[in-house]
Amino acid sequence: MAPKNIKLIVGSDSLVGKALTQYFEMSGEEVIGTTRCRDTVGQKHLYLDLLDNPESWSFPSGIDTAFICAGVTKLEECRRDPDTSRRVNVDGTCKLIKNLINKGIFVIYLSTNQVFDGSIPYCLPEEPFSPVTEYGRQKAETERLINQWKDSVTVVRFTKILGKENIFFSKWINDFKEDRAIYPFKDKYISPVSLSFAVSVLKLAASQKISGLLQVSGDKDISYADIACRIAELLKCDPKLVNPTEASKIDEDKETGGRYSTLNTNRLKSVLGIESPDVWQTIDTVIGELLTT
Repeated sequence: MAPKNIKLIVGSDSLVGKALTQYFEMSGEEVIGTTRCRDTVGQKHLYLDLLDNPESWSFPSGIDTAFICAGVTKLEECRRDPDTSRRVNVDGTCKLIKNLINKGIFVIYLSTNQVFDGSIPYCLPEEPFSPVTEYGRQKAETERLINQWKDSVTVVRFTKILGKENIFFSKWINDFKEDRAIYPFKDKYISPVSLSFAVSVLKLAASQKISGLLQVSGDKDISYADIACRIAELLKCDPKLVNPTEASKIDEDKETGGRYSTLNTNRLKSVLGIESPDVWQTIDTVIGELLTT
């Protein structure tokens, strides 16, 4: 009988899924990923489409923990096609989780601060759901549905996760180097954590089988305009290249969150011993990675 210590990464070609896969591989642990891209299917990279019937999906024996990283995560895509995105983010995800739990597999589900409306800072875990985006509504619904298996599931709510693949920051850096002005939003806020920090939380939650809800957040909210000014400072560029603008005047027909994105992280500290990271250290780390690639 195969030992039950294999990690399953559902959506191993996503931002977090790819980083988790690389971490476990480098640690010498056995890991299997899933993908919707048939061109990358292999022995350790299985095909799985959440639009199919994941409730009957057959997966290898020996899996101990599954990380649910797959889904439609772009807010605009969810808004534009709520029916299809809901079939993935709610229906398919819940069927897959049920399938995994029925096989005795512990599940870690990645959620988002978008389940709240952003009207108050440092939202408590028990705060009533109040999503204002279609993506947030779908994540909130999935959280409600999988709560029936709460002893076998960890829900990890993340604020914005930043990796060096960030398109905004890469473009701003290039613009600054060419002395081009940028127009970042001064009324859109994030409380980011780094990709490496997110991975460290997930691996600890998996190793300790922490069931229930964990919230992961930076220590405060900062605007995109604040971040642009920081990048200009790091690059020693003319600060006048940063021209803050209001998203509400440009994206008034689109869904948007409120003033705050921070989450209360008391349980993260009490259970895993992890403090909320300083957002400026996160920004400096990500920008440093971008400048060296």
